[in-house]
Amino acid sequence: MIDGDERQVFGEGQRLGGHHADHDAPDQTGPTGGGDGGEVAEFQAGIPHRLVNDLIDGFDVCTGGDLGDDAAVGTVGIELRQNHVGKDSPLPVDERGGGLIATGFDAEDDHGQARLKCYESMRGPYISAPLHASILVNVMSPSPLLKIGTRGSPLAMAQTHEARDTLAGAVADLAAPDALQIVEIATTGDQVQDRPLAELGGKGLFAKELDAALLDGRIDLAVHSLKDLETALPGGTVLAACLEREDPRDALLSHTAKSIDELPEGAAVGTASLRRQAQLLHRRPDIRITLLRGNIQTRMRKIADGEADATFLALAGLNRMGVAERAAGILEPEEMLPACGQGAIGITCRAGDDKVLGWLARIDHHETTTRITAERAMLDVLDGSCRTPIGGLAALFGDRQLRLRGLVARADGSQVFKADATGPMDDAEAIGREVGAVLRGRAGEELFG
Repeated sequence: MIDGDERQVFGEGQRLGGHHADHDAPDQTGPTGGGDGGEVAEFQAGIPHRLVNDLIDGFDVCTGGDLGDDAAVGTVGIELRQNHVGKDSPLPVDERGGGLIATGFDAEDDHGQARLKCYESMRGPYISAPLHASILVNVMSPSPLLKIGTRGSPLAMAQTHEARDTLAGAVADLAAPDALQIVEIATTGDQVQDRPLAELGGKGLFAKELDAALLDGRIDLAVHSLKDLETALPGGTVLAACLEREDPRDALLSHTAKSIDELPEGAAVGTASLRRQAQLLHRRPDIRITLLRGNIQTRMRKIADGEADATFLALAGLNRMGVAERAAGILEPEEMLPACGQGAIGITCRAGDDKVLGWLARIDHHETTTRITAERAMLDVLDGSCRTPIGGLAALFGDRQLRLRGLVARADGSQVFKADATGPMDDAEAIGREVGAVLRGRAGEELFG
């Protein structure tokens, strides 16, 4: 049953009247998975005399053909009257007017021609007159050129919209409204909120389902918060682009203080980050740490409900969600060194997908990628995971110079080890590896065991 159908009559080569390209989401699934329901049209089929897998002459079902701007799949109903078939036809034709053959067509399978698909028992009929055919068309929305995978949190969606809009603005082929499709994928890290990430397997839990979708072809690229992306990516995937970095600093959310030093004695601070915990306890060993996880809105609500006196959030996330005014204070890197990659959006795709890699190269922000390269190289040397408190921040200055500051600590804040190095930005990876090696030497191997 198709609602709102209109029956229209047209001859060979005439378009399905009144049909226009449909850029909205499908409201009814067609035989191949897409489609907006259907339209019914009538036309003189112009069928040749033999009725076995013959093409319907003059009816083009591909994009730009008789259906206008959309390709289609559907069914063809051929109404057979007594005066249409020869006397030796095996097809049943009753005295009240005839029989009906339901056949099918698919624009992709049949290269733009509706094709009659008859059963063996129907072989041999000879047509003695033009047939009147009724066509039910399931119009399919054009397939997107790129499917973009993302987590479903409001921040993840905001970041993905930024990536989508940046791509559409940089690549003419992706500017059409239906060229890019966002695919929401639930991740284990989002679903389990009552345990620290270290107990669940680390920050890779925010990416493994996206990686799987990328590798099996359900999506073409994935958008990540770079601080949640592990340094060793799954085989077959690459970090192909970084968008321009937001403010990487941490923000304090509290109703009782505007800085770490103003927090009351023994205040309860909610966090799931060992990096933040270690640096906070190193500065304020009297603070009580409580587990507090969830997206930005959840954590702000928990603070408002009094579940903790304070928490920390990335300022970049607050900015992207338009709620930066909720921050009680901004922590400078000297007070709280950010996570490696914090504030940056990274986009991964399949290795060897040259077309997608070429498109992503157009939106890669070179300065951000250079900074991220140094930070992730340091992280790689430290073999960092959610079980090791690590901070790192690279900055560019002067004549193409880069400075990287790094930090590792014990989770209880009893020891914090720092290092930094400066050099040409073209040597970002080498600088990162140098800082990582220095930190590893100062902290001792047992810290990373």
